[in-house]
Formats: sequence, C-alpha cells, structure tokens
Amino acid sequence: MKHTSGFFILVLVSLAACPGDSRRTAGPGANLEESFLDPPQSAKPWTWWHWIDGNITREGITRDLEAMSRAGLGGVLIFNVKLGLPDGPVRFMTDEWLDMLDHTAAECERLGLKLGMHNCDGWSQAGGPWITP
Repeated sequence: MKHTSGFFILVLVSLAACPGDSRRTAGPGANLEESFLDPPQSAKPWTWWHWIDGNITREGITRDLEAMSRAGLGGVLIFNVKLGLPDGPVRFMTDEWLDMLDHTAAECERLGLKLGMHNCDGWSQAGGPWITP
C-alpha cells in the first residue's frame, strides 16, 4: 500500500457512544429527520486514529481533527502503531510526543471532539506470555 500524504490516518468508524448530551435527546416528539441530520454529541460516531511510526506534526494533527469535526465525528481514539514504515520525527512517549498529545487535547477541546487513547503503544503489548498471573 503506497502512502502519499505527510500524515498517516486510518479511519475505522466505530459506533462507540460518548457520555450523554443533556442538551438534546431524541424522544417521541423529536423530529427524526432533524435528529438524523444534526445528531446530539452522544449519538455521533468515534474513529480510530492511527499515529504510525512517529509520523505526526502539529499542523497535520490540526488538519486531521478539523476534517473529522467537519465530517460529523464525535471523538477520536488514538492508536499508536509501528508498522515498519520509515520512522517519523516524533518517537513514542518522548517530550515532543507528549507535546503533540497536549496539542491534540487542546484541539479536540476547541473543536468539541472527545479524545481517547488505546492502552499501549503497538498492537498487543498489553498482554501475553510475558505477563505473569
């Protein structure tokens, strides 16, 4: 698979729900078409957002999040992966990476997006035979 942009993004939309939005709920009297076209925050889907091999920039993060917001997503779940692509400039858990994460949180706040993270760097480091009972 050839990658042509400066920042890698893989969008796998999940149907994870956000905490309830008390401002508006769809009920028996709600206009179904209006609720579908402009759903409450609690009904918007999230996406997995892969940060691949340290290939992230502040500008790319902002552009990606703005596009996700325009697309109507409610949140993002960052998933750090190493796929054997050329390493980017930002190594996982360095001060620079943590600054990128702070920037991401601020941008999510600005755009009204929820932010979550996968529990480890990579695919399966959270469990395996190296974890004793």
